[in-house]
Amino acid sequence: MLEWWAEEYDHVFIILSPFFRVEGYSPETAAFGPVHVSRSSIGNLMDLIMNRVPRSHEVPDNFKDTIKQTGEIVKWCDIQSAIGVDDYMSFCRACWLCAVGSPRAEEYESIVVRLVAYCNKHDIYAPEEDQLPVILESIVGKYLTALGIDDVTIYNEFRDKKVNVPVRAFSSEKPIISFPEAHEHTCAIIPDEHKLMFMWGYDDTYGFLCMSEGVRLLADPADFFEGQYAGADTYCDWLNPVDFFERKPTGKTT
Repeated sequence: MLEWWAEEYDHVFIILSPFFRVEGYSPETAAFGPVHVSRSSIGNLMDLIMNRVPRSHEVPDNFKDTIKQTGEIVKWCDIQSAIGVDDYMSFCRACWLCAVGSPRAEEYESIVVRLVAYCNKHDIYAPEEDQLPVILESIVGKYLTALGIDDVTIYNEFRDKKVNVPVRAFSSEKPIISFPEAHEHTCAIIPDEHKLMFMWGYDDTYGFLCMSEGVRLLADPADFFEGQYAGADTYCDWLNPVDFFERKPTGKTT
């Protein structure tokens, strides 16, 4: 990643999309997030994309606003400690695969079983995928405020739509930030006055914060978000094992 963005940014901070709680709600009684379906059950793909799969225990329509206003972040490291997993990367990989409904989660069955049991017992929701998590909106706002930024541009997944948003809209006192179309989500954030970019990718439970050294000196993202800086050998699919498929050797071009 650092090589890819070397001409634009000096650092990349990996932001973990938090687990979270909302008082009075639980995943067992108020389902939130995507419905994972198998390919064999998909009929009309566009209909599946545009129309929500009905569930008997859906959250109320304003639940995202409730998350933003009253939700409580639960850190990955706290869950790792609570369920007794020693290896950090194995734990993170299990969290990611479990959250996105990947069959590869079976490779980490012992961790996933403990993870699911712990989250069910403590009414904890899984991290959001593909987008800026609602629970992080106010934290993003605090970070942007610390940088002295007043306005940003948000982009959808395909970057073909954008909206200018005042940073004060990220406050927990405000409704969720959204595009006019209900099915569009914030997948990138870019200000005009700093070398800075937030981005979230498909089927990921983490985002990347790319920044210049000057921005990092103004406000260290490690003071605001749970995560870590990308190193020289970090790939964009950082939770995949390095040998998951053939990689380009670090520091060399093809």
